[in-house]
Amino acid sequence: MKCWNCHKRRRVSCWNPDYCSVCGLYQKEIEREEIAKIVDEMIARWDTNKQFKYYERTSDHIRFLPKGVRKLINYISWGEEVTLLEAEELIKLITYISREFEVNITEQAINLFGFICCHLETYKNIFEYWVKRGKKEGVRLAYSYLIGGIYSNHKDETRRGKRKLERLRDKERHLPNNFD
Repeated sequence: MKCWNCHKRRRVSCWNPDYCSVCGLYQKEIEREEIAKIVDEMIARWDTNKQFKYYERTSDHIRFLPKGVRKLINYISWGEEVTLLEAEELIKLITYISREFEVNITEQAINLFGFICCHLETYKNIFEYWVKRGKKEGVRLAYSYLIGGIYSNHKDETRRGKRKLERLRDKERHLPNNFD
């Protein structure tokens, strides 16, 4: 069975077979009530004074808002802790946003999987997939992660490594800023 997002054949995933092993997105229908409950608990645990609305509740279902989800994931990437269960719920949340609203989620996926990759090594290949996709789409955050990876790697101090770094910086310099 092929993934709806990356159109690759799904292999057995490391952590859960309901997720694609290539792009990491959820493959089945999501339970909106469950996601809203877990994310509300996560926000309450952070004890934050910032209030943002990431969903609207109607009489029959919950509708997640793309702008609120973007703020939530950006807030996580600035240093808040999440558990594996909460990370899976956030992956389901960006999957829902991508399917329902047909929004480009590359930047949110890079943020989320980059944060998770620091804590769990199983997400490293998925993070590299999203950075590669972000580079193709011209997402500034992907270039920032690539430059950061080259800076942290001390063996790239050769002339070739310096040229590669300069090319990445030059491309990043000409990309637009994404301020919401």
